[in-house]
Amino acid sequence: MPILLILLAATTPSQPDPTVRSRSAYVSTLTTSFHQADKNKDSALDVSELVDAATISLKLTQLSSADQASLRKGVEANLAAMDSNGDGRLSLDEMLRVPLAHFDCLDANHDGLIPQSEAEANIDRCEAAAGVRP
Repeated sequence: MPILLILLAATTPSQPDPTVRSRSAYVSTLTTSFHQADKNKDSALDVSELVDAATISLKLTQLSSADQASLRKGVEANLAAMDSNGDGRLSLDEMLRVPLAHFDCLDANHDGLIPQSEAEANIDRCEAAAGVRP
């Protein structure tokens, strides 16, 4: 899964049972994260906004110039991979596409909920389908 998704989504479950993730809560968390990262409120995330979000999410307050350049390069690569219309920015729909496809893959019975046991049973298959390497 692209690093941007990890950086932008705090996927702590908001369900009464913390071992179960719901699709609606996941979408809500991702959407909130997107809007928080969208500093200029233009409904799209550019490289600078994504780098800022990554810096905040990972608590990277003191990076060397080389590390800052490396972070930016990684963000640019992930943005390019997720930017389906090629405009150099990430819309909410573009940002949601990959994580929701991954969620739906993990949700083998398609009930909108992923208990820990269901996630564990499907993680290898879903990551293989997404081209993610362990």
